Amino acid sequence: MKTTKNIIFKTILLCLSLLAYYHTYDIHAASLDGTSNPVWQTTQWASANGDSALGYVKFLKGFDIPAGASVTLETSKSIDGPVDLNDFGTLILQRHLTLAPDIILENGGTIDGRAHDIILEGNLTIPEGKNLHITSTTAIDGNGNTLYLEPHANISVDNNVTLTLRNMRVKNTRNNLANPIIRPSGHRAHIALQNVELALADDFIFRDGQLFINDDVLVTGSSVFSYRSTQESYICDASTLGFDKNTTFFYYPSTTDNHLIQMQNRTSTLYFDSATLLTTHVGMRLSHGTLCFDNSVTLSSAAQTAITSLTLPASTAALVTDVNAVAWSPDGRHVAIGASKGTGVEQGVYSFDGSTLTLVASQASIGGNVNALSWSPD
Repeated sequence: MKTTKNIIFKTILLCLSLLAYYHTYDIHAASLDGTSNPVWQTTQWASANGDSALGYVKFLKGFDIPAGASVTLETSKSIDGPVDLNDFGTLILQRHLTLAPDIILENGGTIDGRAHDIILEGNLTIPEGKNLHITSTTAIDGNGNTLYLEPHANISVDNNVTLTLRNMRVKNTRNNLANPIIRPSGHRAHIALQNVELALADDFIFRDGQLFINDDVLVTGSSVFSYRSTQESYICDASTLGFDKNTTFFYYPSTTDNHLIQMQNRTSTLYFDSATLLTTHVGMRLSHGTLCFDNSVTLSSAAQTAITSLTLPASTAALVTDVNAVAWSPDGRHVAIGASKGTGVEQGVYSFDGSTLTLVASQASIGGNVNALSWSPD
């Protein structure tokens, strides 16, 4: 009987020791090292804090980063399968990261990009109500795909950090004014857009930080893009910020500075196509670049609306009432003008150097009214 009690007692002690052992030490999958030999991860990688995946590591079923854990990726292969950052997990990039088509981001989380790119081979969705938090300079290259934001999802960017979104369509579903799709966290948070369409389903307030427009950026939908930041934003060299039909650009900074939209030079363009430009009583002052109104554009201000200091490249009063047709040459250097017979307009071909129209070939002898013009391809 005594021997039996001793065996039970020792067994209990052994169990307690094992429990203490497993409580003290985390048991998890080790880091993945593909620097010497390829590693094919055929199940979802259940990582732990401090783990890493280096070299030739191919994820076939994605990976899971626990909340509060930080994991480093330096893999040369694209990621397949679901990625779960559990809202508070951190992914650290040591090289560019490629996400395979139809990747699933199961929750939000943190990306510490460290000046590396996230390259999309297909569409990417940020789930409903989730936040993708960018803590260091990162670029997301969409390769022509769409970044979808489900209802109330957003991307937040820390102060002194640049997030670049390029070659993509950014489309949201539903966001309120307090929770915009892109949320800079301070005055020195930078958002760079390059070849991006912002397909807005709700009004978007850009409340803090700086915006940099590169190449062509177009706002579509039927919502308002409201510029509230007190910091300068830039339309860069040979770049256009465009507002498509039924959209509104509301210049409404929390300051009296009316010169916060900076054009880098004359090749910078702010373009409106059947859209609305709305300002507060401080107005908006533009310089250097080109302001283009196409089709029916509405200009509105809280104060009296006035357009001042506009320079017309070329003008003649007769063009207003007497010209029936105009057609630019394929190279964009000449314009043909057709008019009604007996008017003050000299019909013919004019050259244009960016500031002056010069008649180079007159066709005044043509009888009757000229109502249509067409250039040959050459």
